[in-house]
Amino acid sequence: MWLRERVGQPRDRSKLPERFGEAAWSAEVALFRLIARSPQAETHVVGDGFAFVTGQFDNTRNGVVCSRLPEQNADEQIASVLGWLRHRRAPAQWLLQPRTEPQDLREHLERAGCKPERSAVHMAAPIADLDLSPRREPAELEIAGIHDTESLLQALNDPDDARLWASLGLQDGAPLRHYAALLAGRTVGMISILVDGANAEVLELVVDASERRRGIGRALVLHAVHEAAAAGCGAATIGPTPATVPFYEALGLVLERYPPDRCYYTPLD
Repeated sequence: MWLRERVGQPRDRSKLPERFGEAAWSAEVALFRLIARSPQAETHVVGDGFAFVTGQFDNTRNGVVCSRLPEQNADEQIASVLGWLRHRRAPAQWLLQPRTEPQDLREHLERAGCKPERSAVHMAAPIADLDLSPRREPAELEIAGIHDTESLLQALNDPDDARLWASLGLQDGAPLRHYAALLAGRTVGMISILVDGANAEVLELVVDASERRRGIGRALVLHAVHEAAAAGCGAATIGPTPATVPFYEALGLVLERYPPDRCYYTPLD
């Protein structure tokens, strides 16, 4: 509700900038492609793309990337992939390019029970515009890359996600990178960032409740963004929670509208 009030009524929401809308959408596609390659994922060919499930009951961990289906049997193929997802009890998101085949593919999806996302927001900015100046933080704080499954399990509150991310590779230079905040060798926070060509998306930022408001979250973001910039990224995006919007605004990220009708939530029944 807080975020809805901050963004405003629908007519106000439509006035939010969409400068990095395509970058945010492309990062979602890149993450889905990456997850679909995990040994934990089961995949299914759909039109010009694919569907995947991971076994997690989470519509950000199961999905469909497909914008082109044969017009003569589009409804049949949609029903087939939705049935495949239902059979696996997998809530999912169906991601679409701006242009589709058939042109009314969105209407086909809605008739099949898929719900369009039209009110989502994200935050974004050119990395060069961010406030990357160091601030006060614990003198003993260390930010280090996470390169083994056990460390990732210690850093993340969600063991399912930790195992999924570990299955995608934890080596230096991997598209999905993880960094831990350490105090006296104890993990007190972590961040995950996806490097996708010229763009980077922060996927996870966690700081222990007892260590918040000490500059640890900021230090994690700055470290991850510096690493992304070194990898050639020029912009950063993130999907905020209501509580984190002011934090990211202080770094220079701007609240934007996510492109409407580019994501559809698939039905489970």
